[in-house]
Amino acid sequence: MNTERSMLRRICIALTFFLPSLLSAQHPVVPGYERFYSQDEDPSVEAGLLLLGELNCVSCHQPGESLQSAVSVKTAPVLSDVGSRIRSGFIKSFLQDPHGAKPGTTMPDVLAELDAEAKQKVVEELTHFLASTGAVNDSAISPGDVNKGRTHFNTFGCLACHNPQEGDRQAIGASVAFPELSKKYTLSSLSQFLQNPHQTRPAGRMPSLNLNDNEAKEIASFLLRDLKLPDNLKFKYYEGNWSKLPDFSMLEPKLEGATSGFGVILGNRTDNFGIVFSGTLVIPKTGEYTIHLGSDDGSRLLIDGKQIVIVDGIHPHQFKNAKANLTAGEHELVIEYFDGSAHNTLEALIEGQGLGKQSLTGLLYTPKPKDPVESNDLVAVDAGKAAVGAKHFTSLGCADCHQLKQDDQLLASAKQYQGLENLIGKQGCLTKAVGSPHYALSPKQQADIRKAIAYLEEVEYQPEMPEKIHRTFVTMNCYTCHQRGELGGVVDARKDFFITTQKEMGDEARIPPPLGDTGVKLQQSWLKDVLGNGTKVRPYMLTRMPKFGNEQVAHLPELFEQVDELKPVDHAQDVFSEKKLKVSGRRLVGSKGYSCVKCHVFGNQKASGVQALSMTTMTKRLKYDWFHQYVINPVAMRPLTRMPTAWPNGQVLLPQVLDGTVDQQVYSIWKYLEDGDKASIPQGVGGNQIELYVFDEAVMYRNFIQGAGPRAIGVGYPERANVAFDANQMGLALLWHGSFIDAGKHWTGRGQGFQPPLGDNVLTLGQSPTLASLESREATWPAGELKKQGYQFLGYQLGEKRKPTFFYKLNDVLITDFPNPESEGGEFPALDRTINLKSDQEQLDLFLRPLVASQQVELGDDGVIAVDGEWKFKVAGDVGEPFVRGKELLVPVELRNVDGQFVGEVKLRYEW
Repeated sequence: MNTERSMLRRICIALTFFLPSLLSAQHPVVPGYERFYSQDEDPSVEAGLLLLGELNCVSCHQPGESLQSAVSVKTAPVLSDVGSRIRSGFIKSFLQDPHGAKPGTTMPDVLAELDAEAKQKVVEELTHFLASTGAVNDSAISPGDVNKGRTHFNTFGCLACHNPQEGDRQAIGASVAFPELSKKYTLSSLSQFLQNPHQTRPAGRMPSLNLNDNEAKEIASFLLRDLKLPDNLKFKYYEGNWSKLPDFSMLEPKLEGATSGFGVILGNRTDNFGIVFSGTLVIPKTGEYTIHLGSDDGSRLLIDGKQIVIVDGIHPHQFKNAKANLTAGEHELVIEYFDGSAHNTLEALIEGQGLGKQSLTGLLYTPKPKDPVESNDLVAVDAGKAAVGAKHFTSLGCADCHQLKQDDQLLASAKQYQGLENLIGKQGCLTKAVGSPHYALSPKQQADIRKAIAYLEEVEYQPEMPEKIHRTFVTMNCYTCHQRGELGGVVDARKDFFITTQKEMGDEARIPPPLGDTGVKLQQSWLKDVLGNGTKVRPYMLTRMPKFGNEQVAHLPELFEQVDELKPVDHAQDVFSEKKLKVSGRRLVGSKGYSCVKCHVFGNQKASGVQALSMTTMTKRLKYDWFHQYVINPVAMRPLTRMPTAWPNGQVLLPQVLDGTVDQQVYSIWKYLEDGDKASIPQGVGGNQIELYVFDEAVMYRNFIQGAGPRAIGVGYPERANVAFDANQMGLALLWHGSFIDAGKHWTGRGQGFQPPLGDNVLTLGQSPTLASLESREATWPAGELKKQGYQFLGYQLGEKRKPTFFYKLNDVLITDFPNPESEGGEFPALDRTINLKSDQEQLDLFLRPLVASQQVELGDDGVIAVDGEWKFKVAGDVGEPFVRGKELLVPVELRNVDGQFVGEVKLRYEW
């Protein structure tokens, strides 16, 4: 409908409109419209279509089947329990003058055609009807919560759409203005709305920031910080140093007065003080209630002089509860509290007889203001007026936009309207025509809507996929945080509100990422979850990715995938096994590789430098082609990123890893990260590491090694192959490559626990003896306490380069066991193992069990034995034909008679 050039021209003009005067305008404020269309000189079809949806025109003026895709629908707030959420005084003022009560509202003045007296009467009746759907529950605001809420509001992302609420900052254009919130909400109702906005506003324009209970309450407290409630409690303030509740009746108070709610900071002290609250509790219905009392430190609650629940002593904040049978009406309430030191908190809650768990403050007798005009609430709902108001709700068309259930039935509108395509040339809502709602549209908005209606009358509207994405971004205000192509992004006036805990990372750590390549960058499953549920993969970015609800944005992932393009990469050939790829990937991201762990966290393990995105989520989030191109040349994909490349200008700095090519190394990192949280932690992550380095000679480590038992003997070889010999079980238990061992666990603190190998490509051979004497091929391999079965460990002897030979025996068979890695094995050297046996007696039933597979063992025709489809094993020497028994490999040993001694030599080779 518009060329890209004209679009960019409009955007450039729109970016100049951020002036405070616009926020005082009475026309409906739609953020996307204000930013991208309001300053255009000429009417725009795109702008008009946006307004038709955001003003909810199609709830009354139904579009024909061919036009349904042309206009999105912003459903109005659900009003089924509005009386329990909104103060009836605000309902009244809002119905009387929507644009005065909330500047910029998209709610029209439905009663604009009525004279003042008639309008006041209808407003009164509608107010009584809406107020009859529930009752608000007031509670006082805590100064501490206000301070916390201020921080949340200014950092979580609220200021991406709303104006700053304090200081001398000017209003920012395209902001959604607040009404006087303290006249509209109570603390509990605003908290509930902030925590679950979609429950009452399913259109998703107000997204969820995934706030927890405390965060929602704290932000609500900040927004309602000017709320003044009448006193509903008397208090006496004491000073003293106690370890349990004193007898306050024997003490002289330092201060007496009245207050609202159970805030305990009422005197000079914040430690070593006591408070006694007293007031009148009004119980709505006779029956059993549960009273909850929580405090830091001690407290107790009495009703009519009887102790109900006590939480005495010095302790962190904790709750106790008790049952109480209470009659309807007034009861004397007393709460005693003392603080010893540090934190000071007090909460009193009630539930039962239809009441959900809530603060007792909502049931305290509160004197009404002397001047009822100053009250936000009606004194009482008049059933007669409410009944008339219900009729107005259907006859005036309120039910066309708003859902409201009465007796579990949705109220239906009694009005009839012309279809959307029949409005061409009509005035109606576009002006102050008699009988039509008054939207207070600006001349530009009127012109845009007329242009769109005329366009729809003439053309069968079929938006292209890029246009669908753009319209969704404008509608849901995605552009306020994200840039896509040349459009959108955080405007200068808001940039200061985007904050990070990692300033070293620059704007990339505080400004939400651009979305121009989303379809080729992100996995669809991940994107659907992010859009529908929000996410927090960038903990250093304090602005939160909100949750819009699937209905509003579920179409975007598929559109992104079809629209966005990226040159495909040539995938690395499968030259190496998956296991070796993962081993190399782990090395490359570790501190001895390309040191990705210096900047990226690994699950819950912190990085040693800045705390960038976790590596464990990368393959879940990203597509491989994008990942491949990004890590090779980050700046080409993200011009302002501070992410360095590990392969500058295509050079490989670690040519000894795999085949030394960029493609294989990138692919190996990807394969390693595919294991996500289950991936082995790379080197350089975690504290208190004391690595034992191996240089020209073997290094030994005798301690508790995971997978090799409490009498493990670890050996690190200069060839960067390592073994762990189990001196209890008389056999090799583990083989691994790379780094040897981290002694930090055993050389610090109490030295408890088993230490796993520090390197990678760990091969588990099984904790059991290598040699056994079996009565038959089917006999069970020895287990349990081996000493009673004739086994004995004799020690070891160091040879050339301090490489050990292990000595042990089975009955009268002496065994020497010499592991020795190959010297030119490259990144994954094989291990040769020579076992010599000697006995004074002939042995006919000896067997070796050099390994136990995790899956399967396959005997090859060439003598090579394949294990688990990943590694190879060879055996030679004085042996018979190997055979497989389940997952076991057994090798018969055939000793030779040499000068009256029975001897044998077996050579084993492990290639993994």
